[in-house]
Amino acid sequence: MFVSSRRGLRDMAKHMDRVFQPPKNSVLKLTRGNVEVHVMDPGRMIPQMVMNTPKAIELIKAKLAEKGRLDVRELFYSLHPEGWAEVFGVPSEEWKAYRKAGVYVMNPYFELIEALVENGDLVESIDPRPEGGVDGVPRYSYVLA
Repeated sequence: MFVSSRRGLRDMAKHMDRVFQPPKNSVLKLTRGNVEVHVMDPGRMIPQMVMNTPKAIELIKAKLAEKGRLDVRELFYSLHPEGWAEVFGVPSEEWKAYRKAGVYVMNPYFELIEALVENGDLVESIDPRPEGGVDGVPRYSYVLA
């Protein structure tokens, strides 16, 4: 089973004993009973972004206090670029260059949001909206508890 974040595995957790996260910049080849991992460009170095979790929590809560309910996408982009640059300890221009080059930090962001919901700091809702020409597409939204 493939998912883009751990949240997609939640309902399957009782059927799985581990989660494998392949290295960035790699291709997986699935064969019966085996998985092969091939790095596409061994010379390419992907920056290892480390989140300053307390700073991220501070900025997320401040943004929700200021704006009220935001969906997961609006919340992420409300902190782009200056907020996320601060959270990941890089200059704003470097953050923008990483994003343009395809460096994404969505899984740590999603995991932090989920932890804030579990801790009772945020309230999560699912709000249907039109997206890609389809009505009623569910989008997670958040507000301070």
